[in-house]
Amino acid sequence: MKKVFIMLLTLLTLSAQGAKFGVKAGLNNATNSQGSSSTSGLTAGAMLNLDLALLNIDVEALYTNIAPETGTFTYLHIPATVRLSLLPTVFARAGVQYENILTVEDDNGNDLKSGTNNGLSIILGAGVSLDLPAIPGLIIDARYSIPLYNTTDKDLSKGIVESKVNNFQLTVGILF
Repeated sequence: MKKVFIMLLTLLTLSAQGAKFGVKAGLNNATNSQGSSSTSGLTAGAMLNLDLALLNIDVEALYTNIAPETGTFTYLHIPATVRLSLLPTVFARAGVQYENILTVEDDNGNDLKSGTNNGLSIILGAGVSLDLPAIPGLIIDARYSIPLYNTTDKDLSKGIVESKVNNFQLTVGILF
């Protein structure tokens, strides 16, 4: 009970200091560094925005599902970015993203997660923030992540080579 009380008190304090919470969802397009075709999936999650005058700090937790030609990959992306206002409604963003691979399965449901790695990526992006009468706090953004780690380890006995996965995301969110 004490932990819940402290968490609620922290959330109320952040809200009083210009923090906003929200949700977002969108599309994710992933491309393997080995030149294979790109694959698409969905992404959705929660976000926290700290407003510091011209700069905004965004921290998010996004569940991302990618379905390549065979199998399924699921990630937990945790980006932390700085948003810089370019115009009243237009912003640029840059930051880092921790990528945690949750599952890797083939078409038969076999677990292929061993030999995969979690790591950091650099994020670059842009978007618009709109306060429409019907939908205040609307955010539309696009971002590209560049991994600083190999997603898979080299295992020539299984035909696996080192690879990186670049992600392009297009999302729509609402801050409350």
